[in-house]
Amino acid sequence: MWHYGLAIGSVAIALGITQWLERYTTLRTPVFYAAILMTAWFGGMGPGLFAAAFATLALGYYFSPPVRMPAAQAVDLPFLLSFALLALLTAWVSAKRKRMEEALQHAHDELEAKVQERTADLQRVNAELRRSEAYLVEGQRLTHTGSWAWNVAAREYIYWSQEHCRMFGFDPVQDTPSYQRAMERMLADDLSGFEETLATAIREKKDFALDFRIVLPDGSIRYLHSLGHPVVDHSGAVVQFIGTTMDLTERKHAEETLQRAQAELAYATRVMTLGEMTAPIAHEVNQPLAAIVTNSEACVRLLAGAAPHLHESRQAVQQIIQDAQRASAVIGRIRAMAKKTPPHRDSSDINEVIREVIGLARGEIHSNGVELHLHLSDGLPPILADRVQLQQVMLNLIINGVEAISGVEDGPRALCIRSDINKPDGVLVVVRDTGIGLAAESLAHLFDAFYTTKPEGLGMGLAISRSIIEAHGGQLWATPNTGPGASFQCTLPLPNTQQA
Repeated sequence: MWHYGLAIGSVAIALGITQWLERYTTLRTPVFYAAILMTAWFGGMGPGLFAAAFATLALGYYFSPPVRMPAAQAVDLPFLLSFALLALLTAWVSAKRKRMEEALQHAHDELEAKVQERTADLQRVNAELRRSEAYLVEGQRLTHTGSWAWNVAAREYIYWSQEHCRMFGFDPVQDTPSYQRAMERMLADDLSGFEETLATAIREKKDFALDFRIVLPDGSIRYLHSLGHPVVDHSGAVVQFIGTTMDLTERKHAEETLQRAQAELAYATRVMTLGEMTAPIAHEVNQPLAAIVTNSEACVRLLAGAAPHLHESRQAVQQIIQDAQRASAVIGRIRAMAKKTPPHRDSSDINEVIREVIGLARGEIHSNGVELHLHLSDGLPPILADRVQLQQVMLNLIINGVEAISGVEDGPRALCIRSDINKPDGVLVVVRDTGIGLAAESLAHLFDAFYTTKPEGLGMGLAISRSIIEAHGGQLWATPNTGPGASFQCTLPLPNTQQA
């Protein structure tokens, strides 16, 4: 209601001011326009129109000629009409502008509030991104994993993470991504394979994974593993590769250390096995030595007579040579297995390896009353292996079989060794005994380190044997026989499928 009071008050003040100015000027409308404008601005459209009407009446009543002067009144009527129209227009424009400014101010306030809200959101998101980036950088540093992006057309890195930069021996702050500089640090032996793998991935638009080595400025070598994923454009062309690179140097060194430790343990176990077989091996060597002595004495007697028996003497000498070669072969096998040499893989005939081991274990087999059956397939392809390590595996399996049979009081005492082709790309060796067999609960732990079913066993033989076979890319496992005893089977891949 005060808005209309404002209209009356403002027009009344305008009337007073206009009457006071009457002595100085004939202009009577400006102050009324100001009153209408102020009323519409502060009071709104209704009070503004009311002020326009009230001003028109006041102007016509106080400043128009008397009613008794019709001619003058007729002349003043257009002035009043024009004033009334302009007054209404002024009120409307003022009120409209006020509403527009209020709406604009309201929109401005809302926009500012939204801007502040969005700013707060952006600050929060930026803080989260910075925190996530810090976590990512720290995670990559801890796991030795770097990320990168590579432009195919420019053949240049467009991004690499700090860890990826450090991985190649560059400064993350001062050095910019450079594919050429990274390739200069790659070993020449790995560079051609890297380029070929990358070209294939671009051509076939597929992921790639490869291992390579780099040489740092200090001369140290790092082993890296890289994974890449293609990014294609709308036309299907590969434009980028994004991926990660892992530093496997520490893992590689750990694997080498583990392999050395396994080799040391395998050597100790091999020597211990030979030590346990001292008596059978001594018997195996004593037999040809005794034969040499006997044949030598016979040869002396044949030559000491008045008429030397040259033919018989020659046969005795030949027998001496054969027995000496036999003893020398046994000693040579012992020396080969007892000699501490680094692992070396070459082409080997698995049947020859088996026969060499049987030559060492023959005394153990006979002393335990075991009947040996050999079923070695002819024409087996050669395998790439460390001969001494395979001899250790075969010896361990044969001795285990003999010991299992030694615990049998009644029943067959047979050990069967079979070799055959393992389709499609390997060889198979089976050592089958008729011993006491394997308990069901021991099968799951039979190849675990320090697990043994023998009171005097250390539980290392089968664990080492499996690690040797697996290092050659094969498998070793045990199964109970349908009859008495158990079977140990191992497979070995051929050189064209074997992983170094």
